Amino acid sequence: MAGIVVNQGLFINFLRGFAGMSDIVVNVTQQGYRASGTMERSYFVEKWFNYREGESCIEEGELAIGQLELFKQLVAGCGTGFMTINLQDDLLTVSGNDSSFSIPPIAEANSQQGVDVVANMVSNAVDEGWTHFGEAKVQFRLSFTAEQFQQLRNAGKAIQTGSLYSVEITDSQLILTVVRDQIRVAMELDYNEFSTNESEELILWFGKWLMDALKAMPGKGTIHVYGGVDAPLILQHEAPDNEAWGTLCVIAPRQESGNNQ
Repeated sequence: MAGIVVNQGLFINFLRGFAGMSDIVVNVTQQGYRASGTMERSYFVEKWFNYREGESCIEEGELAIGQLELFKQLVAGCGTGFMTINLQDDLLTVSGNDSSFSIPPIAEANSQQGVDVVANMVSNAVDEGWTHFGEAKVQFRLSFTAEQFQQLRNAGKAIQTGSLYSVEITDSQLILTVVRDQIRVAMELDYNEFSTNESEELILWFGKWLMDALKAMPGKGTIHVYGGVDAPLILQHEAPDNEAWGTLCVIAPRQESGNNQ
């Protein structure tokens, strides 16, 4: 058995960070809850929260949730306020102020493939001060206010479906370019802090997962960005002072550019 009491609205926002995934495993502890998942071994996201006022652990354990989009819709129908999620007798039961529902848990979550490997690489990178990610050198480390960083999710909004994305790091800016067919839309952001192991400018290309990662980043706090020619792009959220929650995304770059588009 595992169980948790959560704020319905905040929990829905938590689940939205895993857009595109069909399932997720939520780890419940006495301090809070967290989840992480991968997509096509190209995208990793981890989110965690310590309990806010009114939230609590009923029993530690794992909540393996399938049909994630349907689950979010059912949770939204439970009404605002607090709700309980319990796993007992091979059934997930969610009870809110307006309604309740039950759904079977899944035996094996596709989103967990490779999670431990990436999580260990993240842990090692943190211990090393973000100088490397696995065998790859981290060549730049930037920081932005989360509110400022959220602007990037709207870059080329009209052409995002089916687009490629480039991230260019100059000596003063991060430039995100959205490319589809012969259309290019660019957005520039000045960064607050910059640390680099290289003097040359870098251009990295990404598929759709980059925009999913940008949309997973919260709008409060600080966003740290790490990467390099041979490294993935890592987005790490740091919560405001006296708050305990966070998001981290790892996005693998494409091997080819979008010059043919």
